[in-house]
Amino acid sequence: MFCSLFSKVSDQQKKGSAFRIKEPPKIIIPNVIEQGVDTHLDVIYPAGRISGVDISSRNPSIIKVSGETIIGVSEGVTNIQVFEAGTNQLLLSKDVKVRIVPRIREIYPDDVAIRHGEDLIVNAGESFTIPFSYGPPNAENLNDISWSSSNSAIASVHRKSDVITAKRQGRCTITCETGSADFDVSIVIKPALQDIEIKNLYGSEVVLNTGENYELNWMCIPNNANYGNISVRSLDDSIVGTSNDGHNLRAISEGVATIVLEDDIYHVKKELTIRVLNCEKPKKGLLSRIFSK
Repeated sequence: MFCSLFSKVSDQQKKGSAFRIKEPPKIIIPNVIEQGVDTHLDVIYPAGRISGVDISSRNPSIIKVSGETIIGVSEGVTNIQVFEAGTNQLLLSKDVKVRIVPRIREIYPDDVAIRHGEDLIVNAGESFTIPFSYGPPNAENLNDISWSSSNSAIASVHRKSDVITAKRQGRCTITCETGSADFDVSIVIKPALQDIEIKNLYGSEVVLNTGENYELNWMCIPNNANYGNISVRSLDDSIVGTSNDGHNLRAISEGVATIVLEDDIYHVKKELTIRVLNCEKPKKGLLSRIFSK
């Protein structure tokens, strides 16, 4: 009877605040951390629970502790202990491994000219990437690579994407960085090539006599447009031939030939018609020989 009564009283007391069992906080400690990286421990405190925890490392030369953050110092394994703040009440004990992760030490554009500081010239409205390399090749922190633009109104790039969009004419700097290494690229954006204009053309075609030369000059529209090499070719070089630089045409035989000027990047074309007349002098006839005496 006495024992039964004591048991009931004890059960009732346990339900009271004086004997309430406190729920421990939930603490998440990773199995592996990276050397040189701060890892904040997630500590979730239930309502009415203790106000804090004390964290300690068995070997600070492997892992050191700062508040609720552990820092990998050197490769190895050590024990991390979590106590209720101000007490010796152990809440959690766990072995944690510190791993040395190969990290990017250098990063650079693949294009040698760009690497040496030359401008990268692109068209307004064009989207492009800048191929790059990094070292060491076994680096694992590729997610640390980020991109930025000095003027996103001229050229924009997403922080975690290497796709750059040239928006309007101007100049800006694109930066690629990892925290420990970086490179800059100067971007010059020009308007797109719209047309090739032949400067010394009067009318719809050029008429030449056989054996005659014609100097071909042109300009790009707009005059500050970005373009590649302008090639000049004859669609019938038995009638009209072209020089190596394309600026001189030679009338070879009677007929009509088309000359094509083309930009090798944007493939803007201009065609020119050349009509060649046979100007061979007629041979002297009998009367001509008589009257010439």
